[in-house]
Amino acid sequence: MYTVGSHYHDIALVELDYRVPLSKFIRPACLPVEGIVPDKIPTLMTVAGWGRTGQYADASQKLMQGDMQIQSTHICRKGLQSKYSIWDPNIMFCAKAETADTCYGDSGGPLMSPLKENSMLCGYYVVGIVSYGTVCGVNSTGAYTKVTNQGYLEWISNIVWPTRVRQNK
Repeated sequence: MYTVGSHYHDIALVELDYRVPLSKFIRPACLPVEGIVPDKIPTLMTVAGWGRTGQYADASQKLMQGDMQIQSTHICRKGLQSKYSIWDPNIMFCAKAETADTCYGDSGGPLMSPLKENSMLCGYYVVGIVSYGTVCGVNSTGAYTKVTNQGYLEWISNIVWPTRVRQNK
């Protein structure tokens, strides 16, 4: 797990032992790269996970998704008052929704935005990683790790494409 200072931001990489066959329904969520991703983080994105469906509910048996609205720094401070000391606006941002929420078990999951042009290779790009919130299932503000942070993009690239990164330097 990658850390900045002494804080963990729920970001990790998993390598599979096998190739995943791509189809109309199975495609990777790609990294945000220059030229594909808008300059600014979109204000509405999709979150997905198998976490609990409420504060005291069981984990979901199927992949759930919901649309989340990006929140301003001011709203983040207010919504995460009790946990604000670990929130860093350079590395994290906040989101919430009226009809969806992330919960226990969703941490590490993607917060995604559709690509400008839907392709067979990628339908979405990952902008954030579910990190933490105050409570779940009650339309509360949640904190998300910015995948677009240059430190994270470089860390991921060094692991996933080590020879490409070294050749470009």
